[in-house]
Amino acid sequence: MIQILTSKKRYLPHQKIIHLANLTNSYSPRLYSNNLETPRLKTFEHPSSYASILQHLRDLKPLQQLHSRIIVSGLANNIFLSNRLVNSYASCGVLRVADILPVFAKLGLVNFGRLIHSFLIRLGLEMNVFVGTSLVDMYMKCGLVSVAEQVFDAMPEKNVACWNARMSGYSDNGLGEEAVALFKRMQRDGTVADLVTMMSLTASCSRIEWPQLGSMIIRSGFDNCLLVKTALLEMYVKLKCIEDAYRVFSEEMPVKDVAWTLMLSGFSDAGFGNKAMDIFDQMIKIDEISLDSVVLLGMISSCSKSGAMQQGRRVHAFTVKVGFEDDIFVGSAIIDMYSNCGNLDSAKLCFEGLKERDVVCWNYMIAGLGMNGYSDDAVSLFFQMKRSGIEPNESTYASVLCLVIFNQLIKERNIEPNLQHYSCIVDLLGRAGRLDEAYSIVNNMPLKPDAGVYGALLGACSIHRNIELGLKISQKLFELNPNDAGYYVLLSNMYAVSGDWEDVKKTRVFVRSKGLKKYPGI
Repeated sequence: MIQILTSKKRYLPHQKIIHLANLTNSYSPRLYSNNLETPRLKTFEHPSSYASILQHLRDLKPLQQLHSRIIVSGLANNIFLSNRLVNSYASCGVLRVADILPVFAKLGLVNFGRLIHSFLIRLGLEMNVFVGTSLVDMYMKCGLVSVAEQVFDAMPEKNVACWNARMSGYSDNGLGEEAVALFKRMQRDGTVADLVTMMSLTASCSRIEWPQLGSMIIRSGFDNCLLVKTALLEMYVKLKCIEDAYRVFSEEMPVKDVAWTLMLSGFSDAGFGNKAMDIFDQMIKIDEISLDSVVLLGMISSCSKSGAMQQGRRVHAFTVKVGFEDDIFVGSAIIDMYSNCGNLDSAKLCFEGLKERDVVCWNYMIAGLGMNGYSDDAVSLFFQMKRSGIEPNESTYASVLCLVIFNQLIKERNIEPNLQHYSCIVDLLGRAGRLDEAYSIVNNMPLKPDAGVYGALLGACSIHRNIELGLKISQKLFELNPNDAGYYVLLSNMYAVSGDWEDVKKTRVFVRSKGLKKYPGI
């Protein structure tokens, strides 16, 4: 029998498979255990053979091993085997729902989870608080929010873990208002919130503004909890509530890297370059805080956006001092920063000083030359890049094509680019992910941008999920043409792609309230 199983033939005729399955029934557990690591046995992967072994396994450990092998062999979606697996887990004396359902949720095997659920109903266990909590958690992680709500509402008894499963599910699915409503319901029920509750609630509120959250944290006794305060700080930073963020940051928070990094990025993203620099100056003086490349990249980006070259020089000097000058990501960001500030000499020195250069590094240098009027040098650097063995990507070609087009229009043909030309350039750069560069062109073009130019940039923001820039462009478009539902469609789609269903709903309600034409997809 072992010879048959380890035969070089991967598949056997149908009749022999049936015969072999019957033959192995009584020997299945011993055969499986003795030959678990036999390399040739691993090639025999047929549902009938696995089913025969499953029928006789009574110990949980070998059952879990076989379950793993079934998944690896590509038979995880076989309904016949999944039913056998459910029966086998039950036959082990205990159905480990807490172990099984999270695995299905992680792998996205919601159909298997439904099978377990139906099996639990037959056993009369679906109302058990621990089983119900596992089901709520699984359905939430698989995105089936309404099913999770039905399971939760049907449970006669709910502990704090069950409430937390639903709360964290709302948070993971971007349903901030639903999370707040659930928290209020939880209070009315008399269930005392714990740390997990407050962390999930705070994460949910990072998409909506709920003014009562701060006072609620104090009343719940978590105002001195570092984890909750850090989560609250992160929420305020995401909502661009910088004053509230700084208030939380200043309330005797322990010296921790996360809090300082959040505050720095908050000031930076909100356009408070000087405040960000003050935080950075304090950070480099505190021994307990270790500055990594993420912090440096955030600070360099802040200087780049604000055009603060002197501050950028200080950050550059610090990167050299702490040994990050050869980091290709930091180096690329410094090149971009100097280029945006118009200091091409420093950008070139940094570029030439890098020991290694990837395509991103070359792209920043090419784009820097182009945006500062050195189109011929940029095209020359493009060919140098190809000679060095670096393969250009879409972003490279977008930059070079823009330079060539403008060079031909202005220098060779003496034609001033019109709005249609600018719209094409913005669209080309935007699709390549060069949103900052495209936005810079829009802001600095000699003509007043029209809906075509802004629309091209908004479309790129939707593709690359840049919500912040997309909102700015949307406002410009709505000022130009407030009754064009197409732009609201783009904005709604952008929210949907980023998982912000709260704002998707608000956008749709607004469109309907204005009586705008409803296009497919909204």
